[in-house]
Amino acid sequence: MKVSYKWLKELVNIEESPEELSDDLSMAGLAVDNIEHLGFDSILVLDLTADRGDCLSHVGVAREISVLYNEDLKVPTYGNLLSSEKNLDISIEILDEDLCYRYSAMVVNGVKIAPSPFWLKERLESLGVRSINNVVDITNYLLFETGQPLHAFDYDKLRGQKIVVRRAKKSEKIVTLDSVERNLNEDILVIADEKDPVAIAGIMGGEDSEVSENTTRVLIECAYFNPLSIRKSSRFLGLSTEASYRFERGVDISIFENVVRRCAWLIQEVCGGRVAGDFIDVYPTKIEKKEVFLPLRKVDWLLGVSIPVDFIKNTLTKLEFEIVRESDDGILVKVPLHRHDIFRDVDIIGEISRIYGYNNLPSTIPGNESTPVYRKYAKEKEKLREFFKGYGFREILTTNFVGERENNKFSFFAKGEGVKLINPLDEDEPFLRNNLVSLMLKTLKLNENNYNRNVKLFEVSNIHFKIKSEYVEKTLLSLGCYGNIFGENWISKESRVDYFYLKGLVEKMLKVFQIKNFAFEEINIPFMQKGNGALLKINGKIAGYFGRLNMMVEREMKFKNPIFVGEFLTEEIFKNSLKEIKYEDFSRFPAVDRDISFLIDKEISFQKIRDLISRMKIEELVDVNLIDVYGGKGIPEGKVSYTIRVVFQKKERTLTDDEADKLRDAIVSLLVKKFKISFR
Repeated sequence: MKVSYKWLKELVNIEESPEELSDDLSMAGLAVDNIEHLGFDSILVLDLTADRGDCLSHVGVAREISVLYNEDLKVPTYGNLLSSEKNLDISIEILDEDLCYRYSAMVVNGVKIAPSPFWLKERLESLGVRSINNVVDITNYLLFETGQPLHAFDYDKLRGQKIVVRRAKKSEKIVTLDSVERNLNEDILVIADEKDPVAIAGIMGGEDSEVSENTTRVLIECAYFNPLSIRKSSRFLGLSTEASYRFERGVDISIFENVVRRCAWLIQEVCGGRVAGDFIDVYPTKIEKKEVFLPLRKVDWLLGVSIPVDFIKNTLTKLEFEIVRESDDGILVKVPLHRHDIFRDVDIIGEISRIYGYNNLPSTIPGNESTPVYRKYAKEKEKLREFFKGYGFREILTTNFVGERENNKFSFFAKGEGVKLINPLDEDEPFLRNNLVSLMLKTLKLNENNYNRNVKLFEVSNIHFKIKSEYVEKTLLSLGCYGNIFGENWISKESRVDYFYLKGLVEKMLKVFQIKNFAFEEINIPFMQKGNGALLKINGKIAGYFGRLNMMVEREMKFKNPIFVGEFLTEEIFKNSLKEIKYEDFSRFPAVDRDISFLIDKEISFQKIRDLISRMKIEELVDVNLIDVYGGKGIPEGKVSYTIRVVFQKKERTLTDDEADKLRDAIVSLLVKKFKISFR
C-alpha cells in the first residue's frame, strides 16, 4: 500500500519529515517498509496486516496520524452540485441481499471525456497507477483517497436503464475491461442490466459498459459487497484488483453519500458534467454499529500501567469511536463501521496501547498467579537425548497417527486396545500410535529410498492405549539403524551395525544412568529375528528389547539392508537410575586376568553364566567378558565352546598368581556344578 506524503499533509497537519513519520507509524502498528523519494513528493510504502482495511486509503492513514500527533483530520467533502435540466432515471434492484448490503448511485449528464489534468495524473502516477481518462481517473483518485472503490458505467450502454445485483447464471460469461472473456459460476455476484452482466461485482467492470471517448452520461456506482464472496470470486477467476483487495477486507459503509456526491462534484469540476437526479440509495437492512464495553480496570491489568481516563477517551474519540456511556467501571462505546477488526474489549485495549506507545509500556510480571508445569523426568530425557547424539544418532519426531495394521503388528508395550480417533485427519490413520517402531521403520525406509547408506536414528516420544475405560500414555525410546557404524572411511569400511553394536550401546546407556541390576534375555517377539536380539530386564522387569528386524518383515518392507531396531520404557530406566553418584578410588595396582575355555549346552546363554559368577560376590572380581564363541567342526551336537575372561584386582596391592588361580578355580568349580561344563 503506497501513500503520498504530500497528499497526507493536505488531510492532517504534519511537521515531521517523511522519515520521522515513517518511524512513528511503524511504532503505532502501521509498518512502513520503504520510502520512495520522487523529488516533488515522498511515497511511503506500508505493509499492512489483513485486518487493517481501514488504512487502505489516505484518509485512513491520516486518521491514524491525527491521533498520534493530536491534530484535526480534514475529511474531504464536495462543493455545490449543479443540476442538469433533465433527470435521468435508473432502476436499481438487489436480488441477493446476502452478498450486497448496500448499493448507491448517481447519474451525471453532459460529461466530456478527455485526458486528466496534470495534478490528477501526477497524483495517480506517483502511486503507480496509469492514467486512463478523466472520469475513470476520478474514481481511482477517490479509491486511494477514501478507500471506497467506485465504478463508472456508460449510462447509455445500460439496457433498460436498469441495474440488477444478482448471482451469475449458469454458463454466463462476461468480457472484462482487460478484454478477457471470463466464465462465471453461480456463486459469483454480478452487476447486470436488464439482460446481461455489465460488471463482476467488486472486482472489475465489463467492456460493453465501459466509459469511452464517446460517453456523455455516466452512472457512478458505490456498493458494499460481502467480503467473503469477493474473496472467493477473485480466487476462482484468478483476478485481483485494487477494488477487490479493499472489498475483501471490508469498506466503510457509512461514507457512501459523501463519496458519491464528491465523485459527482469532481466530475462536474473536471469533466464539465452536471448531476441528472438525486443520490440513489438501496440499503435493505441497515448495519448498526457494534457496542463494546471497556472495563477500565482491565486496561491497567493487561498493559501493566495506569492509563489516564482522559487519554483513553480522547484516543477513542479521535479514532471515531462513539462514547455511549461512562461509569466508574468502564466506558461503553460504539465501534465505527470502518473498523471490521474490533469485536471485544481487548481489541480496544490494543488500540489504546499502540497509540499510548509500546515503548512507553513498562516490562512487568503478569499479575495473575501461575502454576509451573511439572515435566516428569525432563532432565533425564535430555540426558538420554544427549547420550545418543554423542554416538552419532539423529533425533526424529514422527506423527502420532497410524493405521490399525501398524498398531497390531508392532505393538509390544501396549497391553490394552488401541485408541481410535472420532474425527481422524486421515481415514487411513485413525489410531493413536501404540508403538514407535512402526514409524521408525517408515523413516528408515524413506532414508534408504533416498540413498542414505548409513543411518542411525532415535526418538523419545509417547505411545497411547486403553485398558478398559482408562487411557494410558507411556514414554518410549526408539532406536533404528543400518549401514556402517562410523560411515565410510579409509580406516574402517566394514564396521557394520549389528546386534553386538546395539548391545554395547545399551550397556553404555545403562552405565551412564548408573543402573546396576540389569540382564539380557533371549528375545521372542514375532517381528524380531530370533537369536539376533535380546530383551532388557531391570530389577527383573522388562524394560526394552533390541536386535535385528525379522528377515521376513525386512523382505515385506523391501529393505535392502539388515535393519536393527530397539524400543525401551524410559520410566524403567529413569526410576532405577542412581540419583546420587558415589565416587570410589581406583586401584593403583595392575589387574590380573584368567581365560576359561569350556563346552556348554547351547541353550545356556553367556548372560546366565555372567549372572552366576556375579552372585559369587568375589570382592576382587572386576569384569567378566565373553571373548570367543565356537560351534563348528569338532564340537559335539547341542554344545558350544565359550572362552570367557575374568579380571581380578585389589585396591591395596597386586594379586599373586596363586591368588588369581584360586579365584579362577572357584569359578570353574561352580560352573561345573551348575551348568555341567566340560573341557576340550
